[in-house]
Amino acid sequence: MRRKNLLRLTIGIAFPAAVIFVLFWALCIKLPLPCIFYQTTGLYCPSCGATRAIISLVHGDIINALKNNIFITITTIPLLLLLTRMWLGALLNRKSWLIPNTNVIKILFASAILYILFGILRNIPVVPFIWLNPIN
Repeated sequence: MRRKNLLRLTIGIAFPAAVIFVLFWALCIKLPLPCIFYQTTGLYCPSCGATRAIISLVHGDIINALKNNIFITITTIPLLLLLTRMWLGALLNRKSWLIPNTNVIKILFASAILYILFGILRNIPVVPFIWLNPIN
């Protein structure tokens, strides 16, 4: 099998398998993963509450998803759409779908900066910022 076809097959299986695993975890196990960063430092990382937010999203509870991790809740759908586009590009051999254009790269870069900023702001112990902390 050619290397290109092997890559397409791997991507074609890996993305749906990851989505199915997350859905299975959210629907059947419903157990949030512990955050090693929080356990070590006592500070919330930008992803603290993300598992609970995804579980809430899968169950249709948008309010609890926003309370657990507003950043992950807001960015999950656009990220899934981008990954789906890239997955389809790999399967259909469409290079223009596979490689994000410069606007998408700029958006991903800005999202990474906002992700880091979110992680910093949610650890400031004053009123508007403590609302960014995940619910327990």
